[in-house]
Amino acid sequence: MHPCEIEEQNRYLLRRQRAFRAAADVVADAWATFPEVRAIAVIGSVAKPLWKEIPRFQPFRRLRIELWHECGDLDLAVWIESQHRLGELRRARDAALRKAAMAGTGSGIVGHQVDTFLLEPGSDRYLGRLCSYSQCPKGKRDCATPGCGAIRFNKRIAEFKPRDDLLAMVPDTMLYDHAAGRLRFAVDLPETGDGRAVSGCIEQSGSNAEASRHPLERTGGRKPKSYKVIYKITWPNGKIYIGSDLTDSITYFGSPDKNLLEADFGTREARGDMTIRREILWESDTASDQEVRRKEREFIVALRANDPAVGYNKLPKIGSGGAGPSGNVPRRRDWN
Repeated sequence: MHPCEIEEQNRYLLRRQRAFRAAADVVADAWATFPEVRAIAVIGSVAKPLWKEIPRFQPFRRLRIELWHECGDLDLAVWIESQHRLGELRRARDAALRKAAMAGTGSGIVGHQVDTFLLEPGSDRYLGRLCSYSQCPKGKRDCATPGCGAIRFNKRIAEFKPRDDLLAMVPDTMLYDHAAGRLRFAVDLPETGDGRAVSGCIEQSGSNAEASRHPLERTGGRKPKSYKVIYKITWPNGKIYIGSDLTDSITYFGSPDKNLLEADFGTREARGDMTIRREILWESDTASDQEVRRKEREFIVALRANDPAVGYNKLPKIGSGGAGPSGNVPRRRDWN
């Protein structure tokens, strides 16, 4: 594998951690307005400098190529005196992330990617998790866990017991304290810094001769499996477009409605110098096409890209369920 391919994947993993850290700051600011919230800390891998490991995804796993650790979600610890407004905490989190996305300062992270551990002030006793469902109970399988929803929006996970080191880094990663206010920002936490640049690429660890070969040479001329991605396009006026690409083409920038774009950029001056940003919000090399469509719709709704004031996605229409026959996600042309 060419070193530049490894570099690009490492850059993505570092960007992903930075995106989660930016989301932590957005959520912390929103929750600091609740008097029952006594402290907020970022925990887990998002709080730490990343480390090298053999990843779970191909082809890097098969070739035993080490990459930076992949942050799967954002873990927050919240010390809370009363749980009577957990539903409002959930809504405030989601609204803050949407507002940041609309302002162009967001990181593409949505509410269900934030895993919140609820703790008792003073004792650090684990109380449960903040549920991300829009209602409690939701009627899902998770809701049948004993104790789940006994306090509305307090999620219980069967047989879960917090690790002894869950809060080990808290002295260095506490973002907010009720008495002291803002202590630090997650985006300022230490990052990893031992990537060694070689001819513009991160040096490959080890001396695996197989790993140094070109992908087509390594696979006998067959094209290696590509990722399926959900991306966000941000136009110069701040409006966004969410789309999916099943081939991970670097040149694909979606297919927003031409008439809508011409209406917003109707002058020669507006078209003369345009900077368009493309961000990968989600990717997978194992997901089915149906799952990709479902995730695409989730991002459209979560980021309000189908609101004409916010984005260029025309469908699903605001307020529509978006489900097709038998609960299936509709075909792309029906809602994107």
